[in-house]
Amino acid sequence: MIRSFAVEHAFAFSTEGELLFDKTDDSKSWIVFDDTEAELLKGAVLTHNHPGGRSFSDADVLLAIRLELAEMRVVTIGSRFILLPPERGWPWLPLFRAALWLERHLLERRLVNEISSGSSSWREAKANFHDLLWRRMAERGLVRYRSEAW
Repeated sequence: MIRSFAVEHAFAFSTEGELLFDKTDDSKSWIVFDDTEAELLKGAVLTHNHPGGRSFSDADVLLAIRLELAEMRVVTIGSRFILLPPERGWPWLPLFRAALWLERHLLERRLVNEISSGSSSWREAKANFHDLLWRRMAERGLVRYRSEAW
């Protein structure tokens, strides 16, 4: 199963469920798409695994916006993460980057305070950071996001 693979694998599907292509670069932390693959991804559904167990990276979400993906999914041993554009479509990239920068810094401040007070550990903060970040961006209406434990 893709969620248990030791390196990242990606599977691209049409919105009708047809497999467009699959790819791996034998890396634990990234996959690079060439121009042909990027063109196929426009409006598609992209599923990939994160062997490290975290939600979407910033690069994942920026790729989803640039390619106007219909949906992006990340699967891990313990969870599935789902990212969709807002109902009105993906946001303007400069606006999104500015909001992301702000939310990232506000969340970092909150987590540092929680760690300092003893209500959270560094390990917990690191493990949950991206999930919390995308929830905050969803509250702003810039993405639709959810996570589900297996």
